[in-house]
Amino acid sequence: MNPTDAIVRVDFFGQLHIETAHGQISGHEINSDQLCKFIAYLILNRKSVISADVLTAILWPQSVEDPYASLRGLACRAKKILKPLFPDVPFIIPQNGSYAVNHQYKLIVDAEVLSDRIHAMSLQTRPSEYLESDTAFLDDHCAPFLENLASDIWGLPVSTHYNAKLLAFLSAVLNRLFAEKKYENVIDYAVKGLAIDPLSEQLHGMIILSLLGQGNRKLAMNHYNQTIKMFEQEYNITPTGSFLDLNRQLSHPEIT
Repeated sequence: MNPTDAIVRVDFFGQLHIETAHGQISGHEINSDQLCKFIAYLILNRKSVISADVLTAILWPQSVEDPYASLRGLACRAKKILKPLFPDVPFIIPQNGSYAVNHQYKLIVDAEVLSDRIHAMSLQTRPSEYLESDTAFLDDHCAPFLENLASDIWGLPVSTHYNAKLLAFLSAVLNRLFAEKKYENVIDYAVKGLAIDPLSEQLHGMIILSLLGQGNRKLAMNHYNQTIKMFEQEYNITPTGSFLDLNRQLSHPEIT
């Protein structure tokens, strides 16, 4: 296997997406939540060999007749659907009834890249120099993690963890964009972030302040009022005092 063929790029934000030198496939094309879950779990836990007992418990928490036969069938389907991307050396290998990702492959996983970027951001002395590459990452990955598996017993805590990390990264990038008065960019990325957490006061606040920065006080007030209405009428949530304080800036033109 040459080095190029060994590189596998995996994206989880939005939906599962796998790309190699031989092609690519998305969760939509796989068209099976169980198959996506099987592949995703092995990738995220690729430093381990996962036993059939663990996999069947994750894939069929409500039990299924002959789960081990079902698992073997799922593994065969995974092998078949991934074959075009891995024509020479299989990506998933069975080991005495257990399964693992083939260690010959070098995986570049967006969730792990995000963790690296967050760590690098904490070490940056001049973060504005890295703003372009950080926004480029958001362009491709600002979407819910494992969206089609978020309601799953296994997928929910995993997606919650990585969504929180992405939102923390997004917030840091938005603060830098706002400091540079790139209000249009702030609004665009904040709107993407709301697809992950529609109740984020911080994201709504950034949109409101950016509209205000653009001189669109009426639009800013409209967004503020709509957000208050959504919180109270749709979710029965009372906004925090810091969010309500935005009304003071909106109501007094001299405050910016």
